[in-house]
Amino acid sequence: MTREKEYRRLPGRGRKAGFFAARTSSQLYLGRDHLLSVERTGWTENYRRFYFTDIQAVVVCKTKRALVWNCVLGVLALGLAA
Repeated sequence: MTREKEYRRLPGRGRKAGFFAARTSSQLYLGRDHLLSVERTGWTENYRRFYFTDIQAVVVCKTKRALVWNCVLGVLALGLAA
C-alpha cells in the first residue's frame, strides 16, 4: 500500500536576523486543507497552521534586498550592453 505525502514543500524561504536575536528561517508546506508554517530558531521549531477557509488575503511585497539586486544587475547589464 502506498501512502501519499501529507505535505508538499512550497518554493522560497524566509530569513530574519535580529541584532540580539538568533537567526530565524521559515518554510511553508502545503497540506490538503491548510498551509503549515515552520519557523526554526537555533534548536527550536514553531509550527502554525493556516486553514484555507480562514485566509482572507495574500500580500506580496518587494524588499530592500530586491531593490539592491535590481540596481546591481541593471548596472551590470548596462555595462555589458555598452
